[in-house]
Amino acid sequence: MQKMLMPLALSALGAIAVAAGPANADSVADFYKGKQVKFIMGAGVGGGYDAYGRVLARYLGRHIPGNPKIIAQNMPGGGSLKLTNFMYNKAARDGTVIGSNYNTITLEPLIGGRAVKFDPLKLNWLGSMGKQPTVCVIWKTSKTKTLDDAMKRVTVVGATSPTGNRSTQPKLYNFVLGTKFKVITGYSTAGNLTAVEKGEVEGLCGTSFATIKAAVPHWIRDDKIRVIMQFAKKKDPSLKGVPMLTDRVKDPKMLKVLDLFMVMQEIGRPIIAPPGLPADRLAALQNAVMATLRDPNFLAEAKKLRIELDPIDHKEINGLLKSAYATPKDIVKIAAKIVERPKKKKKKK
Repeated sequence: MQKMLMPLALSALGAIAVAAGPANADSVADFYKGKQVKFIMGAGVGGGYDAYGRVLARYLGRHIPGNPKIIAQNMPGGGSLKLTNFMYNKAARDGTVIGSNYNTITLEPLIGGRAVKFDPLKLNWLGSMGKQPTVCVIWKTSKTKTLDDAMKRVTVVGATSPTGNRSTQPKLYNFVLGTKFKVITGYSTAGNLTAVEKGEVEGLCGTSFATIKAAVPHWIRDDKIRVIMQFAKKKDPSLKGVPMLTDRVKDPKMLKVLDLFMVMQEIGRPIIAPPGLPADRLAALQNAVMATLRDPNFLAEAKKLRIELDPIDHKEINGLLKSAYATPKDIVKIAAKIVERPKKKKKKK
């Protein structure tokens, strides 16, 4: 008798599990139907993150159950620090607010950022539009023609904030390679590009070549820039003859430092949600992001806009972060010294 009852019990459990799946999906669809989802980009208008984010926003709602309308907004400030602090502490935790932030922000708590008010290991990561290898590009009129020139003369480059790639990576190059880059911060996203064209600065270092292709393709088309270095795990086949940073650095400890900075580039262009989301809506958003990045219509528009994609999912992002936050303390200490973040102010007694 017991042998007969066990299959029946298992069958009943299976039926419950099957029924729970669609019901769960229906509850997510019911929640999102007729709603708006804010997609907030932690970057200014006119740059690569803005271009990538807006094209994703145009298709994302089609893949979220209930098909909510996606409203794209910008919240620049502090290299996405403002946006990430907002997402962690103030944004609605019901699945109606998501965002995209600079990959550099992921390691700020590790290297001592003073204004950090979030834990990257507790944020909800939805996926990434692609890895973000970086380059150093110099305007054609600069006296710096090669990487060797940058090691001999002061070369002024521009950045939006002290925490972004365009600020931290030139400091990294100076430390591990001996270049003499001087960083001027405070530009808006679009203003940074204009500053290069006007000669206020000589170039951009720590910027994505994909961003250049998407935001200012005429720089490449009209031979207005020279790419003097690339920092990536793999060489860009379109940048033949451009030296890799990792090929020039020989010290084993410095190579470990580069590995830590490389984590940010592997995370690339992440999409985030606040902590504390209902599990079913979080799963739906994670699935929707990856489905959008496979959508033929999305891919066709991305190609038209010269947007390059190399997606990774939330599991890979979480794995990269766990690896980074397990980095030996001596390597973290060197990385913190390189980026020179202000020390946290001691509270008055």
